[in-house]
Amino acid sequence: MHTQRNFRELLEARWAQGKYLCVGFDPVWSKLPPEITKGVDKDNQQQKACRVYDFCRSLVDRLHEQLACIKPNSAFWEAFGSDGMVALEKFCAYVRTYYPELPIIGDVKRGDIGATNEAYRQSWLHAGFDAVTVHPYLGEEALRPILDSEGLGVFVLCRTSNPGAGEFQDFAMHHPDPNSSVKIPLYQHVARRVASWQERAKASLGLVTGATSPAELAQVRELVGPEMPLLIPGIGTQGGDLDASVAAAGGNFFIINCSSSVLYAYKKRGGHYLDAAEAEVVSVNEGITTARASLAAEEGGERR
Repeated sequence: MHTQRNFRELLEARWAQGKYLCVGFDPVWSKLPPEITKGVDKDNQQQKACRVYDFCRSLVDRLHEQLACIKPNSAFWEAFGSDGMVALEKFCAYVRTYYPELPIIGDVKRGDIGATNEAYRQSWLHAGFDAVTVHPYLGEEALRPILDSEGLGVFVLCRTSNPGAGEFQDFAMHHPDPNSSVKIPLYQHVARRVASWQERAKASLGLVTGATSPAELAQVRELVGPEMPLLIPGIGTQGGDLDASVAAAGGNFFIINCSSSVLYAYKKRGGHYLDAAEAEVVSVNEGITTARASLAAEEGGERR
């Protein structure tokens, strides 16, 4: 079992270096480069898990200096069975050993009654996650074992990046102010509530807000204030707008996540998968830097 590190402190140290990009380590066997999959029996999960570990380790060796954090999605490792989970824990242990400055977000999207959440929390300590993603559907009371985890980063699903996100997240509901007749979408209520939880939480709270909905992202930022971390997926393969997302996030206190567009950049760029992944990371980082500079210039002009 690993000790719980302080996610917010680790993340702020990366932000101070101008690093805002997170890479999601979501390995899909059919997308891995041939040099990784060559010679592996298609039915041998242990061999596959070992190769996935090698692939992800080589990428973090190449990219770690350019990232704010990494985010392995546990489902992609679970797809390889128990061998996949062993490989995930081994990968996280490798990162903590050789790159202790690099925070690890476990993209687990868990959430259940309190006793179950306590069991989840124990599993995350074994895995070595510094932060996790959770859903809020069961409310603050059920999430209490997670919210009381000192140092843990907790990103609550708010306005996600998938095309069908609005089916429930945009559902109009009564305003929490009983004196208001205005209705607000559910995701805004989630943002308000999570912001109110922070004063009672030992964990550091943030929200998952997709780059595919920059207007909604901007509304979330306005509701939660300038310093709550926003984890922003949807750039790259899902087509989210990087400039609009950075502007909506306020230029600071955010994480841009890219997964398959980095891991499998060799498919688009050609060449060795490590070179292609690094080229993609450099490109996104340059985009983030340019967007933040443009936003700062605009804000400076407005103040003058």
